[in-house]
Amino acid sequence: MKIDRAKTGRAKGTPNKITRDSREILFEIITNEIHNLPSLLEELEPRERAYILTKLLPYILPKVTTTEQSICEPIIIEVPFNI
Repeated sequence: MKIDRAKTGRAKGTPNKITRDSREILFEIITNEIHNLPSLLEELEPRERAYILTKLLPYILPKVTTTEQSICEPIIIEVPFNI
């Protein structure tokens, strides 16, 4: 009897149980640590506190991207100068 491999295993889009369970455990750990973060930061030296806060900033603020403006023709601005 031939087994159709396309119809075996979990359905498309169904998450892996181990991955799901691992994410739930990590979520609980991170949630607890976030609640403890203010008191932990107070115990640190100012230099260490600044270091940790700079490491956390990219997760809160969007990254700054540079933009370039290309001008095909020069812009001439005439400023009237009356004395």
